[in-house]
Amino acid sequence: MLYVKLVMTIPGAGTATHAAELEPLDAANAKLHRLVELDPSGAVCGGAAGGKHTGTPPLEIVPHPDTYAQLEGFHVEHISKEVFEQWWATLLEDSPWLRS
Repeated sequence: MLYVKLVMTIPGAGTATHAAELEPLDAANAKLHRLVELDPSGAVCGGAAGGKHTGTPPLEIVPHPDTYAQLEGFHVEHISKEVFEQWWATLLEDSPWLRS
């Protein structure tokens, strides 16, 4: 599994930050297992797993994180599983129905 933090800057809309647990499928694609949304202050504000989500449903298959370097306004940072799990635990406190 890969654990990444993705910061997307969208002109006219602002910045969105997601942390994700991904399973690489090939050099171009990955399967999204769990997603944590972070607000501008870094606080957990939403997420998704197993077809359940707190907002807009995410894609099941997403671009591999290594491909984002080609896109303007996207920044990917690899994070540890432990950091992701801390955010996930915080999300489950408010949204326990996201448990797999």
